[in-house]
Amino acid sequence: MIKIMIKNYPNEDSNQIVKVLLVKDGKALLVHRPPGISFGDLWDLPGGHVKYGETLTQGLSREVKEETGLNVGRCARSYKASERNHTFFYCEDWSGELMEELPEHDDYAWVALDDIKDYKMGDFYRNAVRNLISSTNSVPIKVGKNES
Repeated sequence: MIKIMIKNYPNEDSNQIVKVLLVKDGKALLVHRPPGISFGDLWDLPGGHVKYGETLTQGLSREVKEETGLNVGRCARSYKASERNHTFFYCEDWSGELMEELPEHDDYAWVALDDIKDYKMGDFYRNAVRNLISSTNSVPIKVGKNES
């Protein structure tokens, strides 16, 4: 596993972004970005910036926990969008209870995979979601602090 490591900036955000499509019973969790912030009033996936010193999956685990209260397990597949330093994961193995009030988002929705296209989302994210859903790569990716 590749760690993003720059000793001068421990615990600071890197330019790597990780997002996850959390799926349960054929529905995915979308979170809504409030108006007035970067990419505001758009639907998004849980996740965010990886900190220096973290692997992509460690950053994903931390970000999802901070934003939703959920714990990510094994992700079935990933999609790397290198032109924007984004890595997207598809995960049906997660646990926990969704926070009643999300600290970084003003709404959430459990959306049927076929209906995601009807939600206002940037084209870049919409394409990543489409790639995740249609991908045949099914190598499990362990997420968390003790990955190997």
